[in-house]
Amino acid sequence: MQQKDDEEAEADEDGDKPVPGAYNPFEFANLPVSAEVKELFEYIGRFKPQKIDLETKMKPFVPEFVPAVGEVDALIKMPRPDGQAEEFGITVLDEPCLNPEDKTVLELKYVQSKNVVRATPMEVDSIEQADKKPKEISRWIEAVQGLHKTRPPPTVNYGKAMPDFDSLMAEWPPEMEQAF
Repeated sequence: MQQKDDEEAEADEDGDKPVPGAYNPFEFANLPVSAEVKELFEYIGRFKPQKIDLETKMKPFVPEFVPAVGEVDALIKMPRPDGQAEEFGITVLDEPCLNPEDKTVLELKYVQSKNVVRATPMEVDSIEQADKKPKEISRWIEAVQGLHKTRPPPTVNYGKAMPDFDSLMAEWPPEMEQAF
């Protein structure tokens, strides 16, 4: 009977039923706390959240702009021998790409974008029979050159404030001109 009374008292002025697990002021009415703390509990019941309509933005999926590492996926998947559901595309990246990005260049882009210092040396893949594959070599060079072109300019943090430009460009006093 007591629970039913609590639920009726908890219903808001719109006549909605209380949400299970929501704050119920009657559960905390008999706490041994000061009057100031009890007054704070009243603010919980008075709070009404604002309803904000968030604008959704359409972001189309463009596969050319998604980096992929590895070979072209033929989309031929063998079912798992244990019969469980395959998790490709949900927990494991599985996307086809005709122009896969080199994993070393992708790692360099990550290091550059996060501005982190690598503590361990990076592994660089080699090209087998490179003398017979000039296109792969030129593709590697273009990828690294493109990476260097997108590198942000270096920044300098000065310990002291720089002098005002106008004072630097001001005319020297005549005494100084004579001294020179």
